[in-house]
Amino acid sequence: MEDWQGCLAPQCQNALANARALVLKRGGAAITVEDFLLALLDSCQSLSRFLTTCSIDLDELTRTVQCEQPVVTGVSAEGLLSSQLVHWFARARELNDAPWLDWPVLLQTLTHKTERLQEKAYVAVLERVSTWPPSVDELTMKAASNSAGVPMVVAQVDWIELAHTVAVDISTNPKTLLWVKGPRGGGKTCWLESVLPLLGIDYKRLNLRCESDVLTLAEGARHRLRSLQHCGGWPLLVMDGLAPQDLLQLVGRPGSVVGDVLAAWGGPMLLLADERIKAKAQHIGQLQLCLGRSLTSMILPPCGAGQLYAIVVAHQPAIERQWNIELEPAAIDFAVAQCHRFECCPGELLVWFKRAAASLNLFALRGSSESVALAAQIQTLECQRLVAHARQSGIGEPDLALEKLVWQQQVAANDWHQRHARGSLRKLGVADLQAELKCRLAANLAGVHTVHH
Repeated sequence: MEDWQGCLAPQCQNALANARALVLKRGGAAITVEDFLLALLDSCQSLSRFLTTCSIDLDELTRTVQCEQPVVTGVSAEGLLSSQLVHWFARARELNDAPWLDWPVLLQTLTHKTERLQEKAYVAVLERVSTWPPSVDELTMKAASNSAGVPMVVAQVDWIELAHTVAVDISTNPKTLLWVKGPRGGGKTCWLESVLPLLGIDYKRLNLRCESDVLTLAEGARHRLRSLQHCGGWPLLVMDGLAPQDLLQLVGRPGSVVGDVLAAWGGPMLLLADERIKAKAQHIGQLQLCLGRSLTSMILPPCGAGQLYAIVVAHQPAIERQWNIELEPAAIDFAVAQCHRFECCPGELLVWFKRAAASLNLFALRGSSESVALAAQIQTLECQRLVAHARQSGIGEPDLALEKLVWQQQVAANDWHQRHARGSLRKLGVADLQAELKCRLAANLAGVHTVHH
């Protein structure tokens, strides 16, 4: 067993050790393939995340593995390892030259290259994974690139000037408590991405409503207070979506460690939130007293047409990739002009594009709603005809009704066929944005009820 354990990656070694402990605890004779798989699913978070992204139900997979566990297992010459487990490891070692065998290699071998285990039910479940990652490192890099978000482009002078001002304040004064406020969806989070590279100091994003985040921060604060190595300074605390009055409530909550942690924090703090409720001077004073800092507020300038255009273009690849459509330049120009005219926020603009893209994708896949409904009616009538034919009975005039429905469906599907012929079926244009805007306005009006006294 020790020889095979030395060939495995650290997290697979840990899973094998856990499986061995469980087998010995229950008085088993050998570690089976199923024992190792269950331990791997239980201890390897990267595997669980990957299977979840591949639409694999982990509960279903676990139950399937448990059902395949043998009642009696013969022991091989490899100590506690069963013969099937040794065959699996040996097959993976034969097909792979990597120094360590990690779970992507092991599971790909189990799924496609291990003949003795192909009849197992859990192998059929794992076969739903179309492509296994070459390594855990590449999987981690891919996840990091996906979570990196859309690169922010700042094309507005007053946004850049505000970023410089905030960067200077934060990097020179560790007791800074700064609140950047602006309307919801006004681009505060995107603007923040342009500030962080300018700081010259480390930063931590903190969700004070998440207890685990607070406890992790508290441990880090205690470590820094105990340590004499303060040459690196304290990092910036970034609290996005938290207004001063919200922070005061969290600080003053009975039994909360938030107040102690923030009072002991020696670095600058940055709040980003809209001003839903006017912050009272009394609340500001209480917060400053609790934290021992003076609060400075700054307003994010409204987003101009140039910045709106830059935001849409930055998000364009992600929108096109997610819904498999193309944004026409005329549509971007139209949307930016309308938003700038009605003082629409960047967040609302992106929601407009995303909803229009999702609607266009559905239209390209299924056709119009009327066409889909008529197709269902045609199918229903054809089912009635089949039943009537089987029973040798009549249903009125099915042929005339069917011809009428088919003609109506052809008329309803005419727009789809025209766009398909023009090659614009998946090109999002001005008309698509106008249709989505019309739907949203109709939905908003439908939600308003007039009460007569």
